[in-house]
Amino acid sequence: MSFLDTVVRPFEIFDPARKQHREWFTDFQKTHRWSHCPVRFAVNEEGEQVPIIQRQLLEFYMAREFSKN
Repeated sequence: MSFLDTVVRPFEIFDPARKQHREWFTDFQKTHRWSHCPVRFAVNEEGEQVPIIQRQLLEFYMAREFSKN
């Protein structure tokens, strides 16, 4: 195991359905820092990470708001 494996935060694919992911991203939006996030987010698309996560959250909340129950 390398030194970087012990000090670098692990990668996780951002999942808007996971409450903890939403909370970590909300903290980032408030502070503009990832310092309180214990993971590094990855996304499954090409492009800038923050706008992709914002779009995924918008789609998640819209689907939840307007889904037929």
